[in-house]
Amino acid sequence: MGFYEDKKTDSDAPDLFESAVRAMEAGRFAEALLCLLAAENENETPARRFNLALCYMKAGDYQSAVSHLEKALSLIKKTPPSRGGHARSEAYTTLRAMEVSAESYLAPMDANFLRAFPAEAAEDITMALIYGYKKCGLFDKAKALAAGLSGPEFAALRN
Repeated sequence: MGFYEDKKTDSDAPDLFESAVRAMEAGRFAEALLCLLAAENENETPARRFNLALCYMKAGDYQSAVSHLEKALSLIKKTPPSRGGHARSEAYTTLRAMEVSAESYLAPMDANFLRAFPAEAAEDITMALIYGYKKCGLFDKAKALAAGLSGPEFAALRN
């Protein structure tokens, strides 16, 4: 049985999780935090943990954010690879480098992105965790984690 077959997913509780994502996109992080915390017993997914971490980052509580990001990263390692697979083109690398420099990996993650592109979701979680480690002054941890990101699009994070 796969990761999404034996556990509830974010789509099983669309009211809370999707409400949280919509609230985050609108800049209402306190509302999003309440929704995500209320969904705790129903949704233990990398996307939920990632979004919780973003709420805590927005509040300046980087220790809590790092804790949730570490949990999200451990959960996503249990996620099966995407079925279709896709090659990373030069255009992808260019776009991804722009996203890294703009810190767009700190945007809310929805369940569909996680299901369709688990490897890219793992990268976003990893980049957010590097950001969180730096904010907590854990530069050695940030550097060690950044070393695991291969490709020119992540060069800025490795510095």
